[in-house]
Amino acid sequence: MKRIPKQLKRSILNNLVTAGPLTSSQLAERVQDDDTVPTVYQKNPRQMAFILKRLCREDDRMKMVEIGRNGKLPNGTDRFRIAFAVDEQLTKEDIEAEVDEERKEKMKQITVNLPSECVEYLTEWKSESNLSPGRVFELLIKADIEANGSPASDPASKTKQ
Repeated sequence: MKRIPKQLKRSILNNLVTAGPLTSSQLAERVQDDDTVPTVYQKNPRQMAFILKRLCREDDRMKMVEIGRNGKLPNGTDRFRIAFAVDEQLTKEDIEAEVDEERKEKMKQITVNLPSECVEYLTEWKSESNLSPGRVFELLIKADIEANGSPASDPASKTKQ
């Protein structure tokens, strides 16, 4: 599933903390007025409802609140309007800290040409331990650094060049 952008999540939670329970259309308007959210992440009310329902499933502090009934469906089940809210204990500082905490370590990508026996080795690792080839490289390099130290910190490696 596609992840929810940090700016959008931060804006949604901040609006819910300050204003209390809001419907998806009210939140969509507030997010569109928020200058910190890029226009690419601004959603219409229907898209916002989808995102908010997903946030409710993922985050225990966020909940759906029934604000009114809209009649009945042909099969007999009730229709109702939903607003979204967060716990009263949640503050803006908690939101900022949590969203900033989600940042992952920046990774760089490289392309490596390998002989066939190395590719077979990586395939065996994947089948046995379910690790991607990139993760296997990362583990091997970290083990080498742990055993031999980093080449940048070794004064002998600078004189060889």
